[in-house]
This record gives sequence, C-alpha cells and structure tokens, in this order.
Amino acid sequence: MPNDEVNAPEAFAALWIVLGVVALLLLVLWPLAVWFFTRPRPPKPATVATTPIPQARERALEGIEQVRRAAANGQLSPRTAHQSVSTIVRTFVSEVTGTPADRMDLSELRALLRDHDQQPAGSAAPLTRVADWIEVLYPPEFAPQTDRSVDQTCDEAVRLVGQWSHSGQSSPLRQGS
Repeated sequence: MPNDEVNAPEAFAALWIVLGVVALLLLVLWPLAVWFFTRPRPPKPATVATTPIPQARERALEGIEQVRRAAANGQLSPRTAHQSVSTIVRTFVSEVTGTPADRMDLSELRALLRDHDQQPAGSAAPLTRVADWIEVLYPPEFAPQTDRSVDQTCDEAVRLVGQWSHSGQSSPLRQGS
C-alpha cells in the first residue's frame, strides 16, 4: 500500500541556527583574538634623559655611601642594603638614559639590550655592565642569607656609576627603535 501522505518539512527552532552561527564565529575569532593579544609589541619609544650625568652621578654616589654607612651601623640589614643600592643604580640609569630601568626586571633589561643589538659596537656597553651587575646582585637581594658583602656591592656600584660616560647616555636604549 502506497503512502499517500506527505509530511511537511520538520521545523527547527531558531535557537539552533543562532547557536551554530555563534559557534562558527567563535571558531574563527578565537585564534585571531589569541594572536592579537599575545603578539610581540613594538618597543615604545624611550623618553629622553632629563638629568645631566654629573648631577645624577653625584646624587647616586651620595646615596650609595649613605646605604654603606647605614649598613655598617646596623640600621639596614644586608638584604635591604643590597636592594637599596640596586634601586639607586637603576634610578641613576633611568635618569641619564630615559630608560625605565628602575621598573624593569633583569629579563626585560636583557630583552631591551637584545632588541637593540644592531646599534654601533660598544654603544650599549654601560647598560650591559649594569645588567650583568644586576644579575650578580639578584641572590643577595632576594635570598635570606648571602656571602656577598654590602661593601663589595657598594664598591661595584660606585665603579659603575663613576665610569658612566656620555656613551652610556647616548645608548641605544634612548633611541626609539
């Protein structure tokens, strides 16, 4: 017996069409959003140094000596003294280069140096020495105990600040990119 009845097409709820379109959009937009928010950003142009080297140097050397005296008198723990000297040197670098070294960790400073390695030879040498010194200083800054003396750290900081020259001021870190 033939089936003479014809059934009308099944009607689907509009919700399924909307969900399908949303799923397709998510499938396409999710990888784009991940790429957009995780891509490397171009370096921001650094600000120009505002403090002349002699004034910044004098302030930094005075601060280092104050920390040395306070640590010798027992007013500062060795850990706090190391952190204070590191802050003074980073602030000095920030003042004379316009680079926010006082707000950068070691990996950020190294990355900034690496990004600018195409600059003339030796132009980033003072900053490379500062990054190397900061790396050596990390254990005494963050460890509860250290064998490194505050005097040794202060002596090295005085050398770094004292030897800073105009080549450090015109370092590639001040230039845009």
